[in-house]
Amino acid sequence: MRSPLPFLALTLLAQVSASNLASSRGLPQTNVVRAGAEISMLVLAGQANRWVNYSVPDGTYTVKFPGKPEEETKVIPRQLGPAKILTVFYRADGDRRLYSVTRTQFKPDPRDSTSFVEVSIAGTVHGLTKEGRGTISQETRISYKGVFGKQLTLKTKLGKQKVRIFAVNGGAIANIYLVAVRDNTGKVDDAQTNAFLDSFAFQPH
Repeated sequence: MRSPLPFLALTLLAQVSASNLASSRGLPQTNVVRAGAEISMLVLAGQANRWVNYSVPDGTYTVKFPGKPEEETKVIPRQLGPAKILTVFYRADGDRRLYSVTRTQFKPDPRDSTSFVEVSIAGTVHGLTKEGRGTISQETRISYKGVFGKQLTLKTKLGKQKVRIFAVNGGAIANIYLVAVRDNTGKVDDAQTNAFLDSFAFQPH
């Protein structure tokens, strides 16, 4: 069984080194706290005995998985200090579907402080699509507690992915989050996908 970490690690490495990429385009904005919230609450309530609450050890984020997740870690050397990548994931429906949250944690370059969020998100999008890894079919500007992000739907060789990306610069430590559902049959607009994405909560500072 192939681990999801190598691909995600390469994707998130692009976030950390993307200071020369263009910032976000003028896309329609959606508040992810409101988008799909009622449906997500119904799904989670109806399957309360199956969904598992997950909290990262340092408390920076929480999320609900439809089963007990696994964890994988990777460290990537950088001049300013290593980038630590934690991927938490759950495989469902006979490996047809993958739910995942990948957090890249690192010391940010102070020269990028004013454009950190835009640059980081642009770098993540670039990492998801470079060298034909994925083709964006839908892209939306979103927010969570005032933090700018993006939601993407991508076509890949393994099916479709629905992804949310957020970046938080805490000064000494930065966190970039990639929350995703990949489905080999291409069904990523269902209630379970949205329930998982909507359950993700993080510290905005």
